[in-house]
Order: sequence, then structure tokens, then C-alpha cells
Amino acid sequence: MEVSFSFWVRNQTANASKDVGCAKKDVALSSANATMVRNSIDPTTQLNPEDGCYKTISESIANIPDGSTKRYILELKGGTMFREKVFLPKNKPFVTIMSDPHNPAIIVWNDTATTSGKDGKPLGVDGSSTVSIESDYFIAYGIVTKNDTAAEERGKQRRGNGAAGARNKDNLVQNCTIDGGQGALYDQNGLHYFKACIIRGTID
Repeated sequence: MEVSFSFWVRNQTANASKDVGCAKKDVALSSANATMVRNSIDPTTQLNPEDGCYKTISESIANIPDGSTKRYILELKGGTMFREKVFLPKNKPFVTIMSDPHNPAIIVWNDTATTSGKDGKPLGVDGSSTVSIESDYFIAYGIVTKNDTAAEERGKQRRGNGAAGARNKDNLVQNCTIDGGQGALYDQNGLHYFKACIIRGTID
């Protein structure tokens, strides 16, 4: 990219705060952005957590310390399809998932609201999302999140097939595509800033 991602993070988070009328940046956010840890996610790589190399996004997330005060940047290999369901919990704040916006990584899954969860009950619209974010101060840059449920299912009412769901504080999403069916973007609560994004869905 033309400018370093570290510089971009600091400036975009500052600008997002200004845009929504915050007089002062969050001290914890400033501190986290000053201490970044980079993880490389590539399905073809040799798993080596000590060097920050992982095959899946979920493996990388699992190795982020609970309550971390550093910004963890998960760099997805450009042009790669990651067929996995991603959940970023509340106890892992300050996480960035990024790829090359000119050759983006794609995160894809195919759950619907009627898919049975681990407890045997339907997932619901929220649970159908391919990527679900509860982590505060999350950033997504240059990625595609997709729900590739069969076309005949995507347009059915009450058959949610979300691509992304957010329930967190201060979310910044830029140069991303969110592609799903009903409830493609399940943006529940929190302050979420979208810039230069494409959002596709059926009934929302």
C-alpha cells in the first residue's frame, strides 16, 4: 500500500472519532495502536504461532491473549478464500483483519437462520453471519465477507443468511465487501463507521 498500515490505523481511528463528535480520542485505543502485533494468515503456510504464522483466521484469534491491550493485525493472504466461520469475542479487543483491497481475501460460510447450532437450536439471523464481531475497536480493511447460501434460500424472508454481524463499540470498516442474503449486514448496536464499502443483500 502507498502508506504504511500502522500510519493508516492511527489516522483513520482519529478521523472516525472526529466525525462522530468525540472531543478526545480514547486513551486505551491510542495506546493499543502504538503497540501492534502482526499475524500472517495463509492456508498454505507452515503453522508457527511463535512467528505469528497461522493457517486459519480462527487459529490466530484463539492465540490472541484475553484482554490484550495491543492491536493485533491479522493479515490475510490476498486472493485467498478462507472457508470458515469467524467469531471475535468481547474479551479480545483491538483486532484488525486486513487484506489487499486490490486482491482481497474472501471469508465465506453458508449458514442460515434455520441452521442448527451446537445446542440443536436454530442459529437465528444473528447466528447465521459468516463473521461476527463483539470485539471493541475492531477494524476491517480490504476484505470480502460472504454468505454463499444457495440462491433459492437467499431471498426467503426470515431465512437470514448474513455475511457480517456487529455488536461492539467503535467499529471501522473500509474498502470491504459484505455479500449475503437476508440480513446481509446485521449491525445491532455500537458505533460503526463504514467507508468505501459495498454491501449486497436481498431483504434487509
